[in-house]
Amino acid sequence: MDIPQTLIDDVVSDNVQLGDVYKIELSRADGIIPKNGYDTRDKFFVVLGFDEQGNVYGGILFNSKINQNLPTSIKDYHMPISAKAYPFLTHDSFLNCTKIFPATSAHLMKGEKIGTINISDFELIRSTVCSYPNAVPLVLKRFGLIA
Repeated sequence: MDIPQTLIDDVVSDNVQLGDVYKIELSRADGIIPKNGYDTRDKFFVVLGFDEQGNVYGGILFNSKINQNLPTSIKDYHMPISAKAYPFLTHDSFLNCTKIFPATSAHLMKGEKIGTINISDFELIRSTVCSYPNAVPLVLKRFGLIA
């Protein structure tokens, strides 16, 4: 039985909060590069905002380490996150604050909520994302990160 998308949107929008962390499956179509010959990859997605309709969420992804091949201007916007502060992490990680990924409510619902970022870290993440020099104002505005 297929669940109508409007019902999914309503249920998810009632439950998803800013700072929630979801484990979701992503592919090349989502803008990530799967490893080891796989078509998809599980990633931790931090909800930073949502569109006016509340059915597309903007977020950033956790990385285990910083890709050293990236330019310094991008590496500088990877925020360290301690596994001690967040039990869902098995090791210290980094949040890539240079790219906002969209996720539909259906995509989040297929995943699993694994935790929530605390308020002070969330505000630091949000300001880091917004201060990235190559951030696209239209994208920041779409997800309510700037007015």
